[in-house]
Amino acid sequence: MRTKLLMIILSTIMVSPPVAAEQEREKPHEISVDLHIRAEWLKLAPVTDDVNRVATWSAQRILRALDPKTWEPYDDSQNVFPCDLRDLRRTFHIEKNEFLLGEPILVEFRIKLEGQGTWRERIGGNSRARGRDDNFLFLMRRKDGRWVRDPYGPIQYYMGGISSSYTVEQNQPKSYWHPVQRWCAVNRPGEYDLYCFQSAHEDTVVGQHESRIAGLPKKMKEDHFLNGDGTLIDSRTGKRSERYSIILTWRRQEWDASPLMEDIPTEVAEYAAKSWGVESTADFAHFRVIIKKGSKVQRDSMLAHWTKFLEGNHRQEWPTGRRDAARQAIRFSQQDDFLPLIENWIATASQPSDFHGLAMRPSRKATAMLLKAPNPNAIAAMRYLHPDRVPDVISQLIIWLTHENDRVRTEAEARLRIWTGQGFHRNWKGSRRQRPTPEEAREMQPAWKEWWQKNKKDFKPKKR
Repeated sequence: MRTKLLMIILSTIMVSPPVAAEQEREKPHEISVDLHIRAEWLKLAPVTDDVNRVATWSAQRILRALDPKTWEPYDDSQNVFPCDLRDLRRTFHIEKNEFLLGEPILVEFRIKLEGQGTWRERIGGNSRARGRDDNFLFLMRRKDGRWVRDPYGPIQYYMGGISSSYTVEQNQPKSYWHPVQRWCAVNRPGEYDLYCFQSAHEDTVVGQHESRIAGLPKKMKEDHFLNGDGTLIDSRTGKRSERYSIILTWRRQEWDASPLMEDIPTEVAEYAAKSWGVESTADFAHFRVIIKKGSKVQRDSMLAHWTKFLEGNHRQEWPTGRRDAARQAIRFSQQDDFLPLIENWIATASQPSDFHGLAMRPSRKATAMLLKAPNPNAIAAMRYLHPDRVPDVISQLIIWLTHENDRVRTEAEARLRIWTGQGFHRNWKGSRRQRPTPEEAREMQPAWKEWWQKNKKDFKPKKR
């Protein structure tokens, strides 16, 4: 049996006891309970879309709690979902196979339930690091075998984020749209392979309640019990316990790889595994697309088409609809066709991602827009600035050291320090809000100006 330890606190039943005016009660005593989990996979029937005739391969992961004495599941029943999983139709879909360079490449992930019941699809929970849903992965490889880089690359870590779900009912499909440009910095025309992934990321464990009951210390069971919601109840009061709290620790047992690994080309799986948990793949599809540079007339037509679409009266959808996905694709395009549109967005109601996409472009025009924007988010976005454009902003950042806005000063000093490795007249470590103060900034600014005059000719930014 392969055993891996995941030090993940899945659920903590914490009670903050009321504090009397005169005296504060003691905090509950924490009781650690191990949750031993096995992952099972049910491979679903592949679904072929009607337009591209491309199959999406899917598998559902089922997590089961195990009895550590027998290593058998507490609950091995198959009827653990409010529908028959075999009735699910999960499909990646693209609207066409030919695009102009810079045009939004949108992937629709569609779920349909063809039988009775309902299905709840979990969404999010892995977006805090980059602001995109990193439960999904989109990779592009040119015909010559070279992979298209991730605009956020190199990927060093993933983090959590807000998680929710959406409901799919019988014959009422739901779609979740994704902009490929948020994962792929496409910068040249050609023929490409587009690989689409989604990771299994549910956290419902079948038999968890029984496992938690079994894991309670014998003495605690004398005057405590878990109710149907999993809340620890004090038998003496009939209320949530103020004497104890439970800390659950996941311990992975027999955590097998997804059966879709046999459907993913080996070299593709190996590349994906460098930055993403490919062995947990729940959905996978492979498309071939052609990207053309296009004539000026074609590119003008592209701009007009998408501008009209985005200005239309579209109903906002949950989860992300086609319109919002298109806006994101335009924000993160590497080309300049849509810069006038983005400039309008910045001038009215900008979002941080407007500036992130501008920073990632190699374009001097995009960098100039960042420098013109009177918004602290524009300076914060420079953490993603294309390396070729870093020297273009140093002088302005030095000027902004004495800006009246606290956040502007903080972001400007942080960028200068990280790119140059220098730090002048600073008596604090790391980045702190409202530092430098106006007085500190006026003291350090001359030193920065002098340093830049001496080093700008041969300057190269340090790698992040």
